[in-house]
Amino acid sequence: MINYGFNLKKLVVRGEGKKDAILTFDKGLNVVAGASDTGKSFAFECINYVLGARDIPSKPNEANGYDMVFLEIENNGNKQISTLQRSLNEMEKSKIYHIFSDIDNIRNGNTEILSSKHNAKNSISKLLLDLCNCKYENVLSSASKGKTRSFSFRDFVHLTMLNETKVVGKNSPVYTSDSKKDPSRTSEATAFHTLIRGNDYKKSNITENPEIARAKLRGQIEELYTLCDTLRQEISDSMQYTHGKNYDDVNYSINHLKAIVEEKKKIIAVEEKIYQTLKNECCALSEKKERIEENAKKFNLLKKNYNSDIERLEFIEEAHCYTDQLVSIKCPICHSSNEFYNDMVLADKSVYYIALEKEKKKLSMQLSDLQDTINDFYNDIIILDKEIESKQSEIAASEQRMTTELAPIVTKTLDELKHLFDIKEFFIKINNNRERLESLNKRINDLNDKISTPKTSGNVTEIEQLPMKLLEALCDNIQNLLSEWNFEKLNVKFDLYKNDVIVGDKEKSSFGKGARAVINTAFIIAAMQYCLNRNLPHPTFIIVDSPLTTYKEKDKKQGEINEEVIDNVKRSFFENLSKINNDCQIIIFDNVVPPKSVSNINYHHFTGNDDIDRTGFIPKN
Repeated sequence: MINYGFNLKKLVVRGEGKKDAILTFDKGLNVVAGASDTGKSFAFECINYVLGARDIPSKPNEANGYDMVFLEIENNGNKQISTLQRSLNEMEKSKIYHIFSDIDNIRNGNTEILSSKHNAKNSISKLLLDLCNCKYENVLSSASKGKTRSFSFRDFVHLTMLNETKVVGKNSPVYTSDSKKDPSRTSEATAFHTLIRGNDYKKSNITENPEIARAKLRGQIEELYTLCDTLRQEISDSMQYTHGKNYDDVNYSINHLKAIVEEKKKIIAVEEKIYQTLKNECCALSEKKERIEENAKKFNLLKKNYNSDIERLEFIEEAHCYTDQLVSIKCPICHSSNEFYNDMVLADKSVYYIALEKEKKKLSMQLSDLQDTINDFYNDIIILDKEIESKQSEIAASEQRMTTELAPIVTKTLDELKHLFDIKEFFIKINNNRERLESLNKRINDLNDKISTPKTSGNVTEIEQLPMKLLEALCDNIQNLLSEWNFEKLNVKFDLYKNDVIVGDKEKSSFGKGARAVINTAFIIAAMQYCLNRNLPHPTFIIVDSPLTTYKEKDKKQGEINEEVIDNVKRSFFENLSKINNDCQIIIFDNVVPPKSVSNINYHHFTGNDDIDRTGFIPKN
């Protein structure tokens, strides 16, 4: 159970006559997702601003009239809730109010005024460092001059909050900018070292013997020569795969083959539609044939009944013929004659035979009509059989076109594309290695200049390198996260020179924006896990803006791959972070909506539509 640091409870932005803009947070995973331009980045910047950032957040148009930001926080140790308040007006931004109350009861809470500057007697930085149980004091600000500055809470923020620009940065998350000339890079690097090592930076000046100094420089040069030799070998190996090829030609071929694949995919889609239409039509014809066959069966049964009736009438008629031929005899009892009966029979016989004949004629006519109908049924079945056979031939032809004409072309083209992408990777590797080689050669020249300088002794500020054992533990955390997110099961190593990671023997800068965002997010989450597992000071929360949003550059630079964050990574990302230890807090702002299957998540959805649920961070006034 972590008893230091703090978590965010509620963010509120207010303005006179305006509805409060509110976001609530819990421990564990929090996601604010939805449409673009709904105030997600503004909310991120408001949190950063209340925590001591120098610049006032840029307001979207809908936030005009809002002038005060409140952030409710909870101390992880004593569970005390308090509120930080800061004005969005330029003239009042230097003061931050710390109110010992939740936001809903701030009028009744005691208040202290804090400065946004760390070196002030009472500052927001010192308050938050105390909450983090952080006693770090100094970081090196200039190695050449041996200058130091105070460790501040902003040194934590650089490694706990990634905005939408920094999250896709080619540079290490340790640094706030990509510029190698940024004077703050030394202090940011030593602050990161302090965070990982768990020890405050201690300034140490030593006086070196000129010969010892030269020997050290020669040793560094020797190591650099070894690295250069390795890079040259890698370049040579890669060039075997690019021999006789040109990067622009490969790129053109890739785009050309992509266009072919897309064209064939469209043709296949049309063909699949034709195939499905034919299948549906064939199915309808078969169903129609079944109905007609069923009716024909019924009419044949009716025909059988009619024939049976005619046979019955003929039998009756024939029976009467036989009875008429019988001899007239007297009654054996009374000896009377049956002439009276015979007279009656003779009188009705003609009518009786006429009725029988009419009934037979009627049945014969119905039977004839019935037979015509049955014949029509069989004719229709013959026609339908021919139509079904024709449709089946068309279906077979459509299948043939897809399986033997179109699909093999797409498969072959995709294989060619994969081969070209592999070649392109080697071009990129060659380009990156050449850049590193150029940088190392420049470093070698600088060191040789120092050796040739008459005076190589003096006061030197040593920057203690991080032990590889600690960095390996951090890299293991990053590798585990990337693996859990299905990014790729690649080995992660640490580049001491750049204070960044190498993923699968590939520098982060050679990944596309989407992939870099995932790697940078893993970096700062892994750093938090590293600190919490060792009970080292940390705010215990992470906030990231747009770690999963897919980027597509209109014009790609040579040597840069445009990799997108695939759906499988997005789903695994949310599923993994939803199971995060509740001792810490992760807040994600993104356009990507988490899957419905992910539970144990505090989720806010911004629709961007006034007619559907919540539009955005700023309510409709």
